[in-house]
Amino acid sequence: MMKIVLIFGMIILVTFLMYKGTRYVSRLTRPWFWSILVAILVIYSIMLWLKISPWLISDTIVMIIALLVGYAFSLTVQSFSALIGFCIAAGIADFISFTFSSGLTSKIINDYEQGHNLLLQYLSITIPLSSRMVPIVGIGDLIIIGSIYVSLNKLGYNDWFSFLSPLVGLLMALCIGLLVNGIFALPFICGATIIYLLLKSKTHLSKQIKSKDSNERDI
Repeated sequence: MMKIVLIFGMIILVTFLMYKGTRYVSRLTRPWFWSILVAILVIYSIMLWLKISPWLISDTIVMIIALLVGYAFSLTVQSFSALIGFCIAAGIADFISFTFSSGLTSKIINDYEQGHNLLLQYLSITIPLSSRMVPIVGIGDLIIIGSIYVSLNKLGYNDWFSFLSPLVGLLMALCIGLLVNGIFALPFICGATIIYLLLKSKTHLSKQIKSKDSNERDI
C-alpha cells in the first residue's frame, strides 16, 4: 500500500513541477530557449553515454528536457481548435505506439533490470522501490503534458482546473495500469484535457448568452 501511495505522490509532485516549470520556460526569449535546449540535449547524450546512474540526476534531466521539448511542441498550438486537434493526435499516436511496440518496451525494461543499459532510466521518471528502480511516467507523456500546460496558459486557461485536468487523466491511467500491468497514458491525459476545454467553452458561451439577454432587457 505504501508503494502505491509513494507512486501516486511522486506523480502529483512531478506533474505540479511540470505545471510550474512551464510558466518559467514561457518567459524565455527564443534565442535563450533554443540555446538551453541544445545544451541540455548534449548533456543528456553525454550522461547516457557515460552511464551516469543516480536516479535524482536522471529524473532532473528528463524533466528539464520534457519541459523544453514540450514548449517547442506548443509553439504549433495557437488556438482552441488547434489544442483539441493536438490532444486527439497525441492520444491516437500513443495508443498506436503502445499497441505495436509493447515488445520493444518489454525489452528495454528487461535490459534495464538486468543491468545491460540505462536507457529506461533516461526515458522516464524513476524512483527506488524495494531495492529496484521503478519507472512511473515516461518522458513522452511528460512532453505532451508540458505542451498542454503551455498551450492552456497561452490561450488564457489559468485556473486550477487547467492543472488538474491532465493530472486527473494521468492518475486514471495509473490506476488502470496498476490493475492490468501497464496501459497507454496519453489518451486519458488528452481526453481529460479535451473535456475540460469543452466544459470551459460551454460555460463561457452560456455567460455570453446571459450577458446578451441582460443587455437586451436593459435596452
